[in-house]
Amino acid sequence: GKILRIDPLGTSAPGGQYSIPASNPFAAAGDGARDEIFAYGLRNPWRLSFDRLTGQLFCGDVGQGDVEEIDIIESGKNYGWRRFEGASDFDATAPTTGNLFEAPISQYAHPRSAIPGIPNVGTSVTGGYVYRGSQSPGLAGADLFGDWTNNFRSPNGTIMALTPGAAPGTYDLGALQVEGGNPIGMFLPAFGEDENGEIYIAGKTTLAPSATDPTTGGPTGGIFRIVEISPPPGQSGSVSVSAMADTTIYEEGNLTNGTGGKLFAGHTVGTAGTGERRALLKFNLLSGNVPAGANIDAAKVKLRMDKTPSFGSANANFGLHALTRDWGEGSVNADGQEGTGATATTGSATWISPALNIAPNWASPGGDFAGSPSASTFIATQLGFYEWTSAALAADVKSWLDTPAANLGWILVTDSTAPGTARRFHSREATVAGNRPQLSIDYT
Repeated sequence: GKILRIDPLGTSAPGGQYSIPASNPFAAAGDGARDEIFAYGLRNPWRLSFDRLTGQLFCGDVGQGDVEEIDIIESGKNYGWRRFEGASDFDATAPTTGNLFEAPISQYAHPRSAIPGIPNVGTSVTGGYVYRGSQSPGLAGADLFGDWTNNFRSPNGTIMALTPGAAPGTYDLGALQVEGGNPIGMFLPAFGEDENGEIYIAGKTTLAPSATDPTTGGPTGGIFRIVEISPPPGQSGSVSVSAMADTTIYEEGNLTNGTGGKLFAGHTVGTAGTGERRALLKFNLLSGNVPAGANIDAAKVKLRMDKTPSFGSANANFGLHALTRDWGEGSVNADGQEGTGATATTGSATWISPALNIAPNWASPGGDFAGSPSASTFIATQLGFYEWTSAALAADVKSWLDTPAANLGWILVTDSTAPGTARRFHSREATVAGNRPQLSIDYT
């Protein structure tokens, strides 16, 4: 993909004819490149706009399968596709022009992707505008853009914001805090800007352009203006967010269960073998609408346990430890009771690797994580819901809200080596929504 630059008014050609600015980087170069090319190395640019204050050209570039990116487009720059997707290696055999690659100013990963150091948000970026209006001063200078949806099947777009970072030329990525929730329950195909610099979003709840609401028969789309609402000082609130990735890793080796309906932790006994299992969970903090800079007063993880070993069961403490490496959920679904897992595929977390065939192996088999648990809970044999809460757990959440890329999630580990401590929990793919993992956050 390329960005083209032409002179639509014909001011650089006689008689107002179609013309190409002489300052284009390849104009009259005589090397076979089209004179219209202004920048290249993009995959699928989806919406671009100029910052009306600085003149910088912001562009959303849709990724292939893992990474979405935002770029500032400059003359003659090569933005890396298909050698890179975002800042990550994609195709080492791709030809290059010899020019240095220009890295994106920000990027995020797809929900099931395992790209170390960047947050998982959605599936397709929609470029927007830098806010230069007057009605929402708290948004001044922020590039407001969006993600079309987070699963390709249902309307669940996220409104995002890039704000200038502490160091020159850096930007901080976050989800806009939206009254009513963000993701907003609509596909986000476009943004708009009026003559006063106020910004709008186009949203709709169906995929087909002409589809109508099945209940009312009316249209399913709308245009919405983004307006800042200042909450009262000291306002408190509570939110509950869902897991955006979870899986089980199995001591027996390259086994996993990323899309199965169950999670496991503890040591097995009997027909499922005698190995240890550990559950990995990462929650979508960007969907919680916790105000930026809020104090996190409490955090609580709730899991539903529905099975203990059939051949003897031992009680044990189970701790949630903050992970120190990013990992991949993968697409493997173990059949049956799921306790023995299934053979891992590329990108899946296993006992050996955080993302099989993509990332280097764990430094320690079984996962790299903080030595002390952020929270622990004693689990006996009684089935039902169990909760983990502590000041350290709240501190994890606060840290990840302040720095979304640091959200690597937790790993559930038992402190016992006794066989029979294995417990089975419902995962985020559980059929009953109320049984899925939940993170509750109280904030001020």
